[in-house]
Amino acid sequence: MEDAYKQIAPRLRGLRDALDLSVEGLADKLGVAPDEVRLYESGTVEIPVGYLLKVAQACQVDLTSLISGEDAHLRNYALVRKGEGLAVVRRKTYDYRDLAAKFKGRRMEPFLITVPPKEEKDLSFNHHTGQEFMYVLEGRLEV
Repeated sequence: MEDAYKQIAPRLRGLRDALDLSVEGLADKLGVAPDEVRLYESGTVEIPVGYLLKVAQACQVDLTSLISGEDAHLRNYALVRKGEGLAVVRRKTYDYRDLAAKFKGRRMEPFLITVPPKEEKDLSFNHHTGQEFMYVLEGRLEV
């Protein structure tokens, strides 16, 4: 899924157009600068998952629709086997897998994120708005 942001950007523009929102109108709904909306819609830079989540929530669409262009359709459960899950390109050093991409009406966005070990001096901390749930399967994670 190399350069997935080039495929996602037109979906972002299309969604904004379908909702009859200006760049400024969407920026206001998201609480970001209009230039940020323009940048991500341009398809020239990686689009953070946090930004996609904001768009999905503000525009009342499924995150899966933005990422893959397909609608989620499962209602009771979603089975994702080892090594599967919708690949989401966020950071080149991490492997992100959406574990509920096909589950419609979900109330959270579960991701399996594989983070390679790093030297302590190379650590960077991330946070997202809203609630976060982390379950470490192997190793240790400083939060």
